[in-house]
Amino acid sequence: MIRSVKLPWGTIQYEFERKRIKNINLRIRADRSVYVSAPIGVPLRVIENFIISKSDFIRSAVSRSTQLSDCVFCDGDTIRLFGSDVVVSLSKSSTNKVSLSDGTLFVSLKEPDDEKKRVLIVQRYLNTLAKEYLTEVFDDIFPLFARYKIEKPSLYFRSAKTRWGSCCAQKASVMLNVRLIHYPRKAAEYVAAHELSHMMVQNHSKDFYDILSSVMPDYKERRKILKR
Repeated sequence: MIRSVKLPWGTIQYEFERKRIKNINLRIRADRSVYVSAPIGVPLRVIENFIISKSDFIRSAVSRSTQLSDCVFCDGDTIRLFGSDVVVSLSKSSTNKVSLSDGTLFVSLKEPDDEKKRVLIVQRYLNTLAKEYLTEVFDDIFPLFARYKIEKPSLYFRSAKTRWGSCCAQKASVMLNVRLIHYPRKAAEYVAAHELSHMMVQNHSKDFYDILSSVMPDYKERRKILKR
């Protein structure tokens, strides 16, 4: 459900969901959208007062949170990796090094103020990280298809805007989108299973979904993650 609330600095829209939880939760996603979840019985006015109390945080996070595609990785920027918020920690160093640890992306550079070089170095690191991550996901999902006795496809990667993955059964190859690094592992596993199912059925018929559901019964819930 999409709602709106007036804050001291302007009106915002937020996605709202009631859950069986104890506390009200507020999150800024990588695309700068605001998501709020709340216990089932909490009155709406209490929820909106909570959002208003977080006004300064929302304003700051919305202005700084960004996608990998247009992030310049300034100190304190927030990006989304593996389904969780990650804060960029930028510093000057004698060597160029990027690492991810405990919810922080550490970026140590010889020239931290050189934006073009900074983006190039960090994007290179994240692309490598995405490929390693998706290769691991693919290797873990493939054994679920053992009963179908298919040849293991070759795997390649692309940064695509319209497809999370694709399959060419004739060439026995599967493409996975490096942008899946934004999302929880369950979403990446779903895409891998979806494309492997296409190795046997190249359309979205009942036969295709029978195969997909046989290896991943909760695929519908996983697919929803990519629409959030």
